Amino acid sequence: MDPALISDPESAAVAAQVYEGLVTLEPGTVRVAPALAQRWETSADGLRLTFQLKEGVFFHDGTPCDADAVKFSLLRQCDPNHPYHLGGRMRFAKLLFGDPASTETELVRDVSAPDSRTVVIELARPFSPFLRNLATVQASVVSPSAVQTLGDDFNTTMVGTGPFRLMPSRAGATVLARNEAYHGPAAPLKELRFKVSRDAAARAAALAKGDADLAAGLDGRARAMLADAKNICMSDDPAMNVSYLALNCARTPLDNRLVRQAVAAALDATVLVESAMDRAFVPAAGLLPPGMTGHDPARRPAVGNLERARRLLEEAGYPNGFTVTLAIQTRPRIFCTNPAKLAAKIREDLGRAGISVRIEEKDMNAFADSLKRRDYQMALTGWVADTGDPDNFLHPMVRQPDNDQNYSSDGVAQLMAAAAAEPDEVARAELYRKVEALVLADAPVIPISHARHPFGVHARVKGFKFPPLLVPRLAGVSAE
Repeated sequence: MDPALISDPESAAVAAQVYEGLVTLEPGTVRVAPALAQRWETSADGLRLTFQLKEGVFFHDGTPCDADAVKFSLLRQCDPNHPYHLGGRMRFAKLLFGDPASTETELVRDVSAPDSRTVVIELARPFSPFLRNLATVQASVVSPSAVQTLGDDFNTTMVGTGPFRLMPSRAGATVLARNEAYHGPAAPLKELRFKVSRDAAARAAALAKGDADLAAGLDGRARAMLADAKNICMSDDPAMNVSYLALNCARTPLDNRLVRQAVAAALDATVLVESAMDRAFVPAAGLLPPGMTGHDPARRPAVGNLERARRLLEEAGYPNGFTVTLAIQTRPRIFCTNPAKLAAKIREDLGRAGISVRIEEKDMNAFADSLKRRDYQMALTGWVADTGDPDNFLHPMVRQPDNDQNYSSDGVAQLMAAAAAEPDEVARAELYRKVEALVLADAPVIPISHARHPFGVHARVKGFKFPPLLVPRLAGVSAE
């Protein structure tokens, strides 16, 4: 329940109703909007962000949410010497605020509170994605009084400033009640109840029967169950995620660019989705999903070309093909709910080009470890956006020099650095399109699909916006 410790969307979905940060994202988008800060400005050199806080905001424990509270909340994650920093447990801290121990990845240098309504954040370098970092649940402002009083027990409660407040659980549900002292418009709903059901089909059935108003995590089977239900709304649009085939550029023969291009040419994203996935997915034209800065709506999914694949293999010195091991994880993920079936289809299609594929199944921890150690040849994996910014989204695929594929490109490194420092979103979008074009040509990763929004909503619910980052904000939602 401590937002600084949250790393799963289920916990974040509850915390997002209770906590607020300096800024938020407009519902259904990744556009930054005011939250606890009513306005802000960035210095000409991009190194100083000054936030003016709203007046009259109080935490649910009755203590004021002022600049000192914001400073406490941010430094608690940024500063490893802070008395309430939880080293090793605040998994998002370095991603959002940088690593103060590294000159290369240092981001937040200081947070100050010149007066009760003003917060100043000093950055080590210009970093345009930072505002979206501040809009995440993990960057929420917490009650210093509650943290200081409860210590580790703070993770068993929630004390924020949001439109809902935590109530005692009942009947196996986490219960939130409307915050009658909220500083903004009162929430239409008096109460929210979050219940856990581990089976997607059971969640779909509860929604269809009217026992639930909103269901998350609906896979293809669950979507099929609800396809003909006239009182249920689902979105066919993809959320911000991607599944892809990772190729280890440090392992022979995938260290050869021509070989990687041959693998890409032998695969057809549309065929893979239609034959080995389900209605919860759409073919990916590139890495960046729709709605994200840099996504190119004119790009179409690559069409398989076996003749080109064989020609590239011959040019690379492998006229008779080669054998490669494909690592997959046994646990379904939002970006790939049936890894074994998809891997079998990839093996079949690469086999037509002369590439023999051995499939190696691993449990989730072993799979993650093999990627971290770069101990694989090919791997079927994916990524779900943390912040909605392309800088964060592309990092595991192209971060230089440390990415999961051992991929190195001076051109990509220069473009990524320029895009992160560029304040104009239109200019940033063009830079990321160039990054994507270079990466697709070098083929360290081959995009396959995007998962659709995994939510189902009953018709009696009004005002719900499908969240690109899978964390709904329900302050403006009502139910008939």
